[in-house]
Amino acid sequence: MQFMQRCGKRIRVGFAVAAGLVLLAAALKPQMSNGVPPVGPVWEYATITGSDANSRLCYADTGGCRTDTPNGASLMAVAAKLGEKGWELAAAAESNDARRDRTLYFKRLKSVINRQESR
Repeated sequence: MQFMQRCGKRIRVGFAVAAGLVLLAAALKPQMSNGVPPVGPVWEYATITGSDANSRLCYADTGGCRTDTPNGASLMAVAAKLGEKGWELAAAAESNDARRDRTLYFKRLKSVINRQESR
């Protein structure tokens, strides 16, 4: 009888600790890293470099820059065309040299609609 009283209490404590560990592991599992990065928004990027009279459009690609040179299109005309296609102006910079070229940086979310669209 004394054996059951002493061991019974230890067994109950052991089961309680084991159950607590199982519940803790179940609660933390979604937060643990499994080697797969979390899925979030995927962006695509483009830049327009040039001046008011002449500009160069560049789409960022895994291989570098895919350029598209509009025939004599102004910087703002190309920017307006990108805006109509869902591109958002993210930043702008101006060069310090004598030409004073501007660079406009654009981004937009990748989606099924954008992938089907020709740039």
